[in-house]
Amino acid sequence: MRADPPRDASDRHVDGLPPTHSGDSPGRAGGGKDSRAAGNVLPPPTERIPILRWLGQNLFSSWLNALLTLLTATVIGVIAFHLLRWAVTEARWEVIPANLKLLLVGTYPVDQLWRVWAILFFLGLLTGFAAGRRRGLSRRIARAAFVAPIALALLPFPLGTRGWLLGIAVSIAIGFGLGQLAELGGSRRWIKRVEIIGWALSFPVSLLVLNGVGGSLPVIAGRNQWGFVLNLLGAVVGIGLSLPLGVLLALGRSSKLPAVR
Repeated sequence: MRADPPRDASDRHVDGLPPTHSGDSPGRAGGGKDSRAAGNVLPPPTERIPILRWLGQNLFSSWLNALLTLLTATVIGVIAFHLLRWAVTEARWEVIPANLKLLLVGTYPVDQLWRVWAILFFLGLLTGFAAGRRRGLSRRIARAAFVAPIALALLPFPLGTRGWLLGIAVSIAIGFGLGQLAELGGSRRWIKRVEIIGWALSFPVSLLVLNGVGGSLPVIAGRNQWGFVLNLLGAVVGIGLSLPLGVLLALGRSSKLPAVR
């Protein structure tokens, strides 16, 4: 009798071990045939619908939808026309640059405005540092904060104000670079602690710098009349502390101590 040749290399006995088959191997889900099939999976089909066809299917699919579409377009057109006419012919835009300082910093002394810019530089540094260490929302916020002062610098502000605005963008860029370097080397634990401490101290330090302590940093009266900058500080610090405080609250809920929960 002639011995049958082995059908596959996996059917041969090696060192007394039983033969293995492709379907029995845990590392190959479904065998080689399934692996080849998984590698040939095609992406879902995409259909490009022309704009006229999309309008017909979504806005003019029935007489009621067509009536609502025309009515809505008419209302939006009338409102946009009157708003544009008011903005071009009737609005008094000169009051905005004339009262811009009053809106932003209130009655804060002009010779002490460097404190406000220094705080914005510090916040920009923290924002860029957070964006350099992580992606997602932090990076989108930093991108918007980077573009905003550059766009404002294009407006007809004094040359000194434009320089301060561009300095905010530079501080964000520097913070982003430092965050990238911190991710490449060093202990992430202490870097995270430094970042959390920086955000936690930003609000009291900002209030201390704005209010003054005397001497070379004189006390500024009228704390309730600091304008938009006080709201900006509260918003930035609140956003920066929301994530670590949320993590701490989540950890507290999972604790076994009744007082912590």
